[in-house]
Amino acid sequence: MRINKKAAAVAVAAVTVAGAGTAYAYWSTTGTGGGNATAGTSVANSISVTGEDPTGIVLGAAATDIKAIAQNTATYSQSAGAVTAVPSYPAGCDNSGTLPNWTYTPAATAPTVGVLTANDGTAGSGTDQKEVTVGTLQLIDQPTVNQNSCKNAVVTFVFSAA
Repeated sequence: MRINKKAAAVAVAAVTVAGAGTAYAYWSTTGTGGGNATAGTSVANSISVTGEDPTGIVLGAAATDIKAIAQNTATYSQSAGAVTAVPSYPAGCDNSGTLPNWTYTPAATAPTVGVLTANDGTAGSGTDQKEVTVGTLQLIDQPTVNQNSCKNAVVTFVFSAA
């Protein structure tokens, strides 16, 4: 069988066009890269510790628990360790005389707060706060001393959480 030049050229063109659908090209390369991720730090003073007003402090009564509430004010979870309290007694009703007016007894082991979840925006709810008892306070009855200056006295506490 004999093929003429015109038919051969058409056949070659058809094969070339058909093959064009399967042709592809790509570039390849190699390389390395790097990146950094930096974790944020906690905000200073983002856990607040406040005292709860005790009740029942009268001359000679039993010691009253002194409680602190640690609250996470940040939008992420944080943890706090031991909570401590230091009392400051009012002038005229302090412990500077020969007989003390007050007895503050810290907890045998400073209570720890642990993890506080992110602040949920609702005061007094959730796990973003924890109440702990830091010690006891007693107003001692001294029968031989006039303690009128202790009426309505306010003992101030400074709380801290490690």
